[in-house]
Amino acid sequence: MVRRPLLPAERWPVATFNQTHKPCNPGSIGFPIWEIEVKIINELSDEVEVGEVVISGHICYEGLFSKLEETVAAFKGIKWFHAADQGTKDEDGFFIVKI
Repeated sequence: MVRRPLLPAERWPVATFNQTHKPCNPGSIGFPIWEIEVKIINELSDEVEVGEVVISGHICYEGLFSKLEETVAAFKGIKWFHAADQGTKDEDGFFIVKI
């Protein structure tokens, strides 16, 4: 069984994972790892069932070197990194990225 993590190329090694001590949901990216928050939001930053995946926590970088405009676009504020991936969270708490 493949335990597929969310591995965003533009930031850190892993944000979510199907963890061995929890049930696995094939096709999902699992649950956030330790001290990571993940939400699904709309363009108004309201939490919704289907929308953009945003991530916050100790693994987030502080910005793109010498690229203030791109950093502002990616973070859209201080706390949340906007992954630009569309996703959902099911009733059991599994996150699923829409490909």
